Amino acid sequence: MPRYITSTSWIPSDNMELEAAALLAVKSTKNSYVIAGPGAGKTELLAQRASYLLETNTSPLPKKILAISFKKDAAKNLQDRVLKRCGKALATRFESLTFDAFGKRLFENFRKAIPESYRPSKEYELLAQFGRDALEQVFIQLSPPKQLGKYGLAGVNKGQFLMQYTASQLPHVNPETDSILNWAIRNTWTYMLNSNGKKSQCTFPMISRIVEYMLRKNPLITRALRSTYSHVFLDEFQDTTDIQYDLLKTAFKDSSVVITAVGDDKQRIMGWAGAMHNAFETYKTDFDADEFVLLRNFRSAPNLVKMQQVLATSLTDNSVVAVPSERWNEDEGTCEIWNFNDEHRESVYVANQIRNWIASEGINPRDICILSKVKPERYCGSIISELSKFSIKARIEANLQDILSEPCVGVIVDFLRLACYKQAPMSWGNIVKLLFHINGINEEARYSQVYNLENELKRFISGLSDQMLDMDKLSLAQVQALLWSTVEFLNEDILRRIFPVYQVGDYLQKVVYAMADYLYQYLVHDGSWTSAIEDFIGINTIPIMTIHKSKGLEYDTVLFVGLEDSAFFKFQEQTDEDTAAFFVAFSRAKRRVVFTYSQNRQRSQSRSNIKSLYDLLSDAGVKEITI
Repeated sequence: MPRYITSTSWIPSDNMELEAAALLAVKSTKNSYVIAGPGAGKTELLAQRASYLLETNTSPLPKKILAISFKKDAAKNLQDRVLKRCGKALATRFESLTFDAFGKRLFENFRKAIPESYRPSKEYELLAQFGRDALEQVFIQLSPPKQLGKYGLAGVNKGQFLMQYTASQLPHVNPETDSILNWAIRNTWTYMLNSNGKKSQCTFPMISRIVEYMLRKNPLITRALRSTYSHVFLDEFQDTTDIQYDLLKTAFKDSSVVITAVGDDKQRIMGWAGAMHNAFETYKTDFDADEFVLLRNFRSAPNLVKMQQVLATSLTDNSVVAVPSERWNEDEGTCEIWNFNDEHRESVYVANQIRNWIASEGINPRDICILSKVKPERYCGSIISELSKFSIKARIEANLQDILSEPCVGVIVDFLRLACYKQAPMSWGNIVKLLFHINGINEEARYSQVYNLENELKRFISGLSDQMLDMDKLSLAQVQALLWSTVEFLNEDILRRIFPVYQVGDYLQKVVYAMADYLYQYLVHDGSWTSAIEDFIGINTIPIMTIHKSKGLEYDTVLFVGLEDSAFFKFQEQTDEDTAAFFVAFSRAKRRVVFTYSQNRQRSQSRSNIKSLYDLLSDAGVKEITI
């Protein structure tokens, strides 16, 4: 049984110093929202709040805390921080999930409670992407009545359909005057969900709509959900969609559950995905929430903070003045624009500069990030080639970000390290702690228990190592089997209980097999397990990604490649959102930011449409250098 402390005697974990507003937010007893700019420590604030609630039993046993993030790596980061600050005993009462994972869990756990007209088959297909091509395949199966128009479904604007097919709460209502679009939406739902001997098909937005409807129709389930959690955390709240907000309201509004939302309107970059306008104001009204504003920027050097302030003022009228951390000297932080005649010159110069930074400043390649607005393979492919000439690795992160954030992947990597390396003390400690947790062994356990458990682990690691050495004729099936053997050693059912995200369906196997696919590719390329593991993790590899993928991350140096009209091709339609994306890119950097412009990138480039971005940089005192 944990020993709880009083609220007055609680201090932040790791003796971390919180600014006054942050400490008030940590101890708040009401619904609240925290406005926090880049580098303000939003994730750390939530981790400290979890620590406070659990260590003081303000979140009373056996209730839990639910944290909802948008990205898998953000959810994992928060879970890891709470574990570090609270220890396993208390951290088991903290669940960190993405919005999609939260909805999917309810969808699968309470499938039979879903109203029949929207209930999927037990085995269903989750469509990660549902675009025009997939929609066309559905439309082929539908036959609308002739009175809705002579063109039938050919008269439906598919872009409009994809924006509206989950726009309304369920159930769908038959209007007195029907339209071909409304008919198409209703019947697409019916076709995708009603299996007729095949698996139902669902998208994540559909799942959220169905779960929200199920909760409205089943107050007992809603009551059970509210009795499970005492507190709910919402990260990056500015990017919450109307669909997600409707689910949040139905699940927790007018209940005793205390909600804490954190975010920053200046970083609202998910409008294209349906992010709400004025999310914080809507939440404040609906949940009677208190506001807290954080001023500190613990990430960026003073000069960069001043420059960010110029950008922030352009995004909101009531932008607060951020204060840099005292660990920096006043004159630290640089930002430049590099102008090139063509992308070849750009790639050669950028690669040489990165080589010089690594050699002269000792920067780890992992602490340099290359960003693009769109299509990193298009904007950064030649830079990767030039870097390889200096034996500097760089890769486009894309799906690897998601797979590396999976908790089971971290566990398997620790097993592989133990099997490959002579010394891997951190991995040994991680696995032993996990086995202690699985087997209910605490620090006071008898020596014989610990001895037997560690011997069993050594035998398994030895066998795993032998299997890896025996792979003369390497195949994907062998790699899949080897990785799955670690799951079997730990016990698949227990692993599912420890990591709730794997509790339902075959998601655990899908993740393990996806990991096997990547590792197999690296093994074929590198020829050794040690190199393949390091390349899979990304050790000494420069990450390349889009701005959207960089949210929540930070690096010593950020290079944004292609500050050009063609990269911001919708700037005139979504100026505020693209300016916010520009702000996010700028604010990932701790010490240095570089923007590049190439006059020729396959074809002639311009920057007249995004002149306002260059004007902001000029107002912030950013230098332009022609190279």
